[in-house]
Amino acid sequence: MKIMNRLFKNTILGVSYALAVSACSDQSEQITSIDYERLFSPINMKSEIKNDTVSDVTWTSVTGASSYDVEIYEEDANMAFSGTPLKVSSVTAAEALFTGLAWDTDYSVRVKAKGENITESKWTALTFKTNHERLLTIADDTEPREVTLQWPIGQTATAIIITPGDITHNITPEELATGTVRITGLTGKTAYTATLKNGKKTRGLVTWTTPIDPLSGATLVTPQDDLAAVLTAASDGDIIALQEGTYNIATINVTKSVIIAGVSAKRKPVLQGTIIKLDNNAGVELKNLILDGTGSTGDQTIVYAAGDNFGALAIDGCEIKNYTKGALYVNYKTKIKSISITNCLYHGLSFTSFAYGKAKIEHNDLIIPVTNRGDRDGEEVVQLYVQRLGDQNGPNKTLRGFKRVFIAAGDTCLVSFPLNEETFNWWDTSTNTVRPMSGQFNLIYGGTSDDQELKSLLFHRE
Repeated sequence: MKIMNRLFKNTILGVSYALAVSACSDQSEQITSIDYERLFSPINMKSEIKNDTVSDVTWTSVTGASSYDVEIYEEDANMAFSGTPLKVSSVTAAEALFTGLAWDTDYSVRVKAKGENITESKWTALTFKTNHERLLTIADDTEPREVTLQWPIGQTATAIIITPGDITHNITPEELATGTVRITGLTGKTAYTATLKNGKKTRGLVTWTTPIDPLSGATLVTPQDDLAAVLTAASDGDIIALQEGTYNIATINVTKSVIIAGVSAKRKPVLQGTIIKLDNNAGVELKNLILDGTGSTGDQTIVYAAGDNFGALAIDGCEIKNYTKGALYVNYKTKIKSISITNCLYHGLSFTSFAYGKAKIEHNDLIIPVTNRGDRDGEEVVQLYVQRLGDQNGPNKTLRGFKRVFIAAGDTCLVSFPLNEETFNWWDTSTNTVRPMSGQFNLIYGGTSDDQELKSLLFHRE
């Protein structure tokens, strides 16, 4: 038994020693390579949009890859990769540049690695979207309740969406032809976004904040409403806001202190043939109106009735014309709280009338004959406007000069304006600068800004 135990112990020790030696030998061997049946898929794939419609797609290089197959699909945000790819390419670097893509469009891209004597990798994919166009602009200064938007003539669009308010304005053929839309029904002191759409595509986007609405809480009146009745029912401090259009009303009787204002400063409502008569203790503020005395009774624009005390008179941003007796009549000893007249244009208030003859050009000067047709001496402000024919995006006309002249009754005065480079300075869209332009121009002249009362002379500048 002792012999057997000794032999068993020796055997166990021998095995333990062999195992220990074997374990030390395995730890000294190093793994220097691993062989795989196929290449790894590309990782860290990303797209960078450059110049709005260019996508630079990159990924991390795959060990063992000699090239990469790249496919791009259009309108495939869900990465279905069905149908024919828009473009297929093979590249050796870990980058693919896609140019000439469509605006505001979803794309999907997939990449796989390829190598020599090894199975290609599986696809790696991503999606991206190109930027939208920026065709939409605000035509002029915004107003509290409306905005005029424009885009280049000839560009197709179907609708404009305004938020907040979820206003969808479907563009009419007339608006499409002019590239201009006027949006009304806005609220003052509000941040708005307008999006120009062509179907589902965005072609432009602008943001702005409307100014504070001074007519908030006003009574809105249209040319079809009874303005006289509205004023009769008004209380002290009421604001009467007139929508654009022509109001044919002979007399406005003001018995309280009220404000009569146009809703739009750019499209002023016209009070045609209107005389404004103020009763005792009444006052009035007139703002953003055209007061045209044509067809009136012949009195002054504003006539004060008999009384000993009147409220304030304020006239701002108005055009007053064709009142041959003047703008204001007070024939009694009275007290008016205050009179303020600002930013107004007057013409045809000189107790006489003027006629404009046919202009001509002499020695680079425009010569305009102006005749005083009345029986009283008077002053006239002769105005020169310029219009560049064929300029779809420029102003209808722009003021280039004016002169105040005294003309005796029955006399004719020749009023001259130099035609120099400043006269024909215009915005050049090709250089984005203001410079003297050549082409066909209308030289428009008269004593008013009203197109119907102006005359013109065609001029070609080399």
